Amino acid sequence: MSSELFSLLWRLGLGLFLQVTLFSKISFLGWLSPYPYLWVLLLYPYQFPRWTSLLFGFVTGLIVDLFLNTGGMHASACVWMMTMRGYVLSFSVPQSSYEGDSTFDIEEIEIPRFATYSGILILLHHIWLFTLEIFQFSKLPVVIFKAVPAALMSLVFVLIFRLLLIKSGRKYK
Repeated sequence: MSSELFSLLWRLGLGLFLQVTLFSKISFLGWLSPYPYLWVLLLYPYQFPRWTSLLFGFVTGLIVDLFLNTGGMHASACVWMMTMRGYVLSFSVPQSSYEGDSTFDIEEIEIPRFATYSGILILLHHIWLFTLEIFQFSKLPVVIFKAVPAALMSLVFVLIFRLLLIKSGRKYK
């Protein structure tokens, strides 16, 4: 458990550092920014109690909010994402991949399933985030127009991070 906690805190530190110092400065077309810090939330150990995942999502989002001056939008979106995580996990990944003591990770499931799981949760996060940003349900097409490309770009960065940080010497499907 202590090695999992250390790994989790290391991922959190790295993810937040990269988000705040590098990725928050990236803006394609003036509005499209990636949020690859979400990979930390996506890889949160499944065997930890559910309330800790919600707290972890809140703290992660709050730290991003503090540095990006976004007033709680990331904290809210991260809590929403962690709330939906169990539901998305149940239909996108076989239960044997995350039951018991295993940590849900790309190292244990094939990449297409991880991409499905990640893509759905990242899209849910981005829709929530941009809905809070625009704060008008009448502008739902604008929210979708912003959320889908941003989610795709974030997903690409999440997958790149995971592929770069895979332990060497393991075989993957």
